[in-house]
Amino acid sequence: MEKKDWRPIDALLAEDFTFTSANNDDHISKSAFKTQCWQSQIDFIDHFELDRLMSQGDWAFVKYLCRTKNGKSFRNVEYFQFKGGKVAAIECYFGEPSSFPSAVSTGHG
Repeated sequence: MEKKDWRPIDALLAEDFTFTSANNDDHISKSAFKTQCWQSQIDFIDHFELDRLMSQGDWAFVKYLCRTKNGKSFRNVEYFQFKGGKVAAIECYFGEPSSFPSAVSTGHG
């Protein structure tokens, strides 16, 4: 994400990839994920700091801290499902409410 290049992300995601979050994203497609989640946030994200990673077989849980360009930060946990060497699905669980909805937030956090 730091290089703002969608191609490496696209290559990791299965063609039938879905993304789910509490932000009205209910199993949205890869193209919807790109538009709603990637392109809407790309100019606000500075970098991610991996905090925890647990995996077994075809799943993984990842906890991370995201640093934004406006000096804010937020934590999320994501559940990944893999199929055929690609990411088939991600479910995102947001951190504390004051940091939501992410990098574009103007609230406290």
